[in-house]
Amino acid sequence: MLQFLIILLFISFFFSVFQIFQIGTYGVTPTDLILLLFFLYILKKVIWDGVEVKIVKEVTFLFVFLLIVSMLFSGIVPLINGEPEQIIQYIKSSIHFLYLVSFAFVCILYPISAKIWKNAIRTWLILGLIVNIFGIYQIFARAYDLPLAWLKFTNVSLTLRGSYDIEDYTQLSLSFGNFYRATSIFHEPSALAGFNIYIIIFLLIPYIQRTKQFFRSKVFNFLMFVVSIITLFLTFSLTGLLGLLVILGAIILIEKKKRIKRLAIIVFSGITFLIIADIIAEKYFEISVMELFQQRVSSIISHKAPDAVTIVGESFITRLESADKTIKIWRESPFLGVGLGLTAYQKKYEIHFSDYTFLSALAEMGILGGLAILGLFFSLLITTLKLYKRNNQEEKITGDQKLLLGIILYLAIFQIILNFVTSNLLINFVLWLTLGMIFSIISDIKLKTEGEAYIISLFQNPLKIQLKTALAYIKANSKLIRTRKSKIL
Repeated sequence: MLQFLIILLFISFFFSVFQIFQIGTYGVTPTDLILLLFFLYILKKVIWDGVEVKIVKEVTFLFVFLLIVSMLFSGIVPLINGEPEQIIQYIKSSIHFLYLVSFAFVCILYPISAKIWKNAIRTWLILGLIVNIFGIYQIFARAYDLPLAWLKFTNVSLTLRGSYDIEDYTQLSLSFGNFYRATSIFHEPSALAGFNIYIIIFLLIPYIQRTKQFFRSKVFNFLMFVVSIITLFLTFSLTGLLGLLVILGAIILIEKKKRIKRLAIIVFSGITFLIIADIIAEKYFEISVMELFQQRVSSIISHKAPDAVTIVGESFITRLESADKTIKIWRESPFLGVGLGLTAYQKKYEIHFSDYTFLSALAEMGILGGLAILGLFFSLLITTLKLYKRNNQEEKITGDQKLLLGIILYLAIFQIILNFVTSNLLINFVLWLTLGMIFSIISDIKLKTEGEAYIISLFQNPLKIQLKTALAYIKANSKLIRTRKSKIL
């Protein structure tokens, strides 16, 4: 049952743009309902079945708690201001935030085996192949007016708090001639690009580290890699480009020299297929995506020069302006922040959300929130690096644990890129799903290799045993009473 729920959570990631029903301005998604079932199942196992929860000694977990504390303190500011609308929004954002973070806390406390995570990732890889093929199809569909060229979304949470109607909300994809950036099932290209960095990590790292891969078939692994790297290329995303370069750089710095030869083979193969993809794009859409990348990077590097040419729709400058406005909002209340979810209510700055997780935490939850985010991600990087260096040859851990041990290090690196450089995922399930998985694997490996943990048991005996004992006692006493009555009569 647990594996089924975890796999469902991974699958629901693809459907976050669609709501099942609406509560006020919040669209309830499949993820929300599956997460509720997950929590109910865990409560049943802990309270009814008496499963022990264990907390390993790990400083990273303390920063998650610190983040929640900073969220609570940030509520002081809207309470003092006394604006009902802001207080309600703070409460709504806080409930949603706690709901998502609770998943990570459960993963810290409750034992989830490496095999379950491996099977969930396998599901993601299979679905990822379908998602990417659809993304490539959409590029042709948009150019030649074919079916499913654009998807309409139903989740009202995607709109900027009433700034436009959800019926008018479709996928965001700038065109360059006949070429439209790939989005697939996602709402915008960078989301698809970020997803493909996950896929590339899952495929590339086991190959480089010579651990067992998620699938035995070399042909299937190669097909997934080729489709993923081409789709990443066609998103024309800086998130994807930066993420890929950082992961490749991290491999060179972290892995042994003898393993770098395998990386060289992958890089050469990847470049070959990208050149082929670019030739095809130029043939059908009359534009070179490689040249677009070159123009985009050049425009960013020289954006302050007098003769600088900015590419159409460039988001880099907008993100810099967003960062500047977010810092100004933080200065309004540097210690407590303006309140979780209240960036949009700082009207004079004309900003709906911050574009960065770290700056969002800093502005909305003050210095404490900023320190919690810094501590969380960088302690996570140190922990995963130490675990990998110390245990990658450890005989105590299983093959599945070795596979995931190498992967979580690079997932931690990618999370730093996402949350400090390209995205705001503070109240987004994909962040807490990833962190929950990493936390669970850290706990699993530490328990296996170190064996030290704080054990928490809510009851001396499981509730079902207590209830069974109580019912047996009542039944025995009722028989005794009936026997005494019959003797008296």
